[in-house]
Amino acid sequence: MNKSKVSRARQVKLSDSLQQRLGVYAMAATAAGVGFGASAPAAEAKIVYTPVHERIYNNQVPLDLNQDGVVDFTLIGQFDYARGTRCGVFVSAPGGQSAVNKVWGNQEVKVGGFSSVAAFALPAGVIIGPKGLGAQPAGFKMLGQFFSVIGTGEGTYRGYYGPWANGGKGVTNRFLGLAFVINGETHYGWARLNQGGYRACTGLLTGYAYESTPNKAIATGQTSDNAADEQAVLAPSSTPAEGRPATLGALAWGSRGLALWRRDEGN
Repeated sequence: MNKSKVSRARQVKLSDSLQQRLGVYAMAATAAGVGFGASAPAAEAKIVYTPVHERIYNNQVPLDLNQDGVVDFTLIGQFDYARGTRCGVFVSAPGGQSAVNKVWGNQEVKVGGFSSVAAFALPAGVIIGPKGLGAQPAGFKMLGQFFSVIGTGEGTYRGYYGPWANGGKGVTNRFLGLAFVINGETHYGWARLNQGGYRACTGLLTGYAYESTPNKAIATGQTSDNAADEQAVLAPSSTPAEGRPATLGALAWGSRGLALWRRDEGN
C-alpha cells in the first residue's frame, strides 16, 4: 500500500476516535448542565455605572437605575410662589410610606410649621448596604430648600433648610444612598448630584450606579469592582454622614479594599 494512503487512513481513524470521545464528553457535559466554553457564569455580577448630565429645575427627573423601564426614584425640582417663596429639590420613591425602595436619610427638618425628613448628603466612600437599611424611613424626602413666608397666620419664616442647601451655598459631588427592588430582591446603589444655583434650589444629576448582585453593599462613588478602573471623584464633606466612610487608602486598594469594608460591615 502506498505510504501516503496509509498515513491518510491512520489520520481518518484517529479523527473518528477523537470525535467519539468528544461526543461522549459532550453528552456527559450536557447532562451535568455544562456547555463548551462555559468556564464562567453567563451573567457576571458587577457594578453598573451610568454617567448623566440632567438638570433638576422645576421639573421631575425619573431615575431608573437598572434601566429596565421601571422608575425607581423621582428627583423633583419645585417652585411655589402661592404663599411667598418656596423652592427646593426633593426625591420620592413609588409607593410613598409603604415603598420598598428607600433613600438614605432620617434627619427631621422643621420648615416653618411643617416637618420634613431630609435625605443625607453623603460624601464618597460611605457603605450603602443591608446593615443600614432598617434605619431609613420610606417616602418623600427633602434634599434642600429655601422657604420664605411673610405675614401669614403661621408667622414669618425665611431661610435655607436641609443638608443639600448648605446654608444657601449648595453642595457639589454629594451622593444619595439608594435601595431598590429588582424581581423581588433588594439591590443597593447611589446617585451623584450637585445642588446650588438660584437660592440653592436647583440641582444637577451627574451619575448613578448600582450593584447587580442582590443584597451586596456598594460604596458611594464606587463605579466598578475592578481595582484598575478609575472611581468617582472623592468629595470633601462638612456634613455628618450616616455610615462609616472609607479611607482614601482603602479606595486606592480598589476591590480588595472594598471587600475589607464589606467584611467589617457584615455584608
